[in-house]
Amino acid sequence: MNRKVNIPVFHGWLYLYQGLPFDEVATRHNMVIEMDGADAMSGSDLDKNEITAYIIAVEDNVSASSVAHEALHVVNYMMRDRDMVPDLNNDEWQCYLLGWIVRQCHKYLKIG
Repeated sequence: MNRKVNIPVFHGWLYLYQGLPFDEVATRHNMVIEMDGADAMSGSDLDKNEITAYIIAVEDNVSASSVAHEALHVVNYMMRDRDMVPDLNNDEWQCYLLGWIVRQCHKYLKIG
């Protein structure tokens, strides 16, 4: 399963993959991966139009906690890419963004 979702406000794409080998996802998105035994991965890259692509790839039997874990990485990639600093006293926008990413994952991926 592959899905490309437009990210509102942040001008980017969220790519969701399930069941595709992680090394194939990494090749598609120019990512270097070093992982062993994980059931999910994430990353970011620029697409051919110079628009940021955020990637979450999961195995067929992924856990909800792994999806949340990777979604938080994506929030952090988005902040990094836009030179944003987390505000630990007012993190509402980060929480809403994390919730949106997790909802997209639950909408398009099979999560155990």
